[in-house]
Amino acid sequence: MDPFADKVIVCGAFIMLVPLEGSQVPSWMVVIILARELLVDGLRGFAESEGIAFPASFGGELKMFLQSACVCAIFLVMANFPAATWGERS
Repeated sequence: MDPFADKVIVCGAFIMLVPLEGSQVPSWMVVIILARELLVDGLRGFAESEGIAFPASFGGELKMFLQSACVCAIFLVMANFPAATWGERS
């Protein structure tokens, strides 16, 4: 469940950042991230259903770390963006 939770958190964060002004997260980038995650999960599920081990690799762990760091960096930049309208109260 841990890899699934990681994917939900990171992909959900990127999806929610797309429409926010100041995040500068392009939708095409989020589509590529989602497509890659779905492809890897599909391949992992197929391989494991055939009895083939498909363990997490160092590259996958590094990717998760970098994506998480990227989301944190975007939040930090947005929190210090003085012209942002996303944080104003109505």
